[in-house]
Amino acid sequence: MEHTNTPLAQILFWGFFLAILFSSTISVHAQNLPQQTGAINDYAAVLGGKPQRSALQQSIDQLQEKYQVSLILLFSERDPFDDPERYAAEIRHAWNIDGSRAIFGMFLEDTPNWSLHLWAGTELQGFLPYAVRTNLEKQINTAAQRGRIRPASQQLGQTLLDLFEKGVVSVSSKNSESNWFTPTAFTFSGLMMFWGFLRWVRSYCPHCVKRLHQTRRRGKKLRHCPNCGYNR
Repeated sequence: MEHTNTPLAQILFWGFFLAILFSSTISVHAQNLPQQTGAINDYAAVLGGKPQRSALQQSIDQLQEKYQVSLILLFSERDPFDDPERYAAEIRHAWNIDGSRAIFGMFLEDTPNWSLHLWAGTELQGFLPYAVRTNLEKQINTAAQRGRIRPASQQLGQTLLDLFEKGVVSVSSKNSESNWFTPTAFTFSGLMMFWGFLRWVRSYCPHCVKRLHQTRRRGKKLRHCPNCGYNR
């Protein structure tokens, strides 16, 4: 007797097997990711209790209250992906912190040192471009690499707050993004172009439209046309 349903059975078997494998892989990755417990997620137990975290928490609260910026921090002793960039991306996705006005900082232990990895939301990219972000990371890592994680995190929170308070970036109001460019810079550039155009026009003779020659007499600049004799 021919078993005409054998290929179908094999397809169903392998499909079931791959589904189990895929779901188990997702489950492993999900289990490897820490759960968010708030703005401060100290999975490495390096910050101490609530009193020791108060300075950092104050900076986080002020960033939120004054500038509507969410600062979310993770302290981790392990990287399940052996790739800090991917780990940070997975955390941001799992914690749903891909918001436009969020700053995510991950303090990661890479034995024996610690390192800070920063990420900024879309609306804050002008505030934390690559050069500024890497410079800030270097400053904080000076303390972090010595194992002084609590002072390093406090320095991060206070530095970010200081940058906003000093007006380095005007994102405290959504209506103040970059609208200043249209009435100010555009008008100024237009005036400069018009002034340059006038200077170019005045360098030609108004009668025969020939290029004027410039001479200096008694400290004064004189222009004359070698073609028609026009002087100015």
